[in-house]
Amino acid sequence: MGKSGNINNPNRIAPEGLIGSYIHTGGRIGVLVEVNCETDFVARREEFQRLVRNVAMQIAACPNVEYVTVEDIPPEIVQKEKDIEMGRDDLVDKPDNIKEKIVQGRIDKRLKELSLMDQPYIRDQSILVEELVKQAVAQLGENIQVRRFTRYVLGEGIDRRGGDSDEEPPSGGVTQPTRPSAPVLSGEADQVLDE
Repeated sequence: MGKSGNINNPNRIAPEGLIGSYIHTGGRIGVLVEVNCETDFVARREEFQRLVRNVAMQIAACPNVEYVTVEDIPPEIVQKEKDIEMGRDDLVDKPDNIKEKIVQGRIDKRLKELSLMDQPYIRDQSILVEELVKQAVAQLGENIQVRRFTRYVLGEGIDRRGGDSDEEPPSGGVTQPTRPSAPVLSGEADQVLDE
């Protein structure tokens, strides 16, 4: 191929890519997603553009997804989930070591519900979104990373009794956290996502 390194190495820099959008039928749900790759050549390929569109549609179809990966979930959210699970009535009479295992299993399941990469792919439930991206990596021969996304739901965060709510929307309406190792695109693309 003329390139050194392993195509499956997620540490390879992926400074190029696309910001894709998807507006669901009826205009009530919209998604912006940034997917990075190593070269603009790959970013222009139909296969990459299809991947970006499919990932955007996946985000639109999954209202519980708030983060790209489980690792992106802040520790305070993980602790909050743990505190909720530890207080459940069905665990009161269990020994502490058993209780810990049950709680950890429940937390792992809940965190995967919040993670885009751990979702079954909507067009092929036999694979996860993470596997869909890995297939694109193998096909295109470059590192590909879903970096961040924003999901908009019409009317979310509006106090229906009149005016805007001071509270943040429960999910979506905020740009998702960025993995520290992910490269940052410069120029107009960042401005569009920051608005």
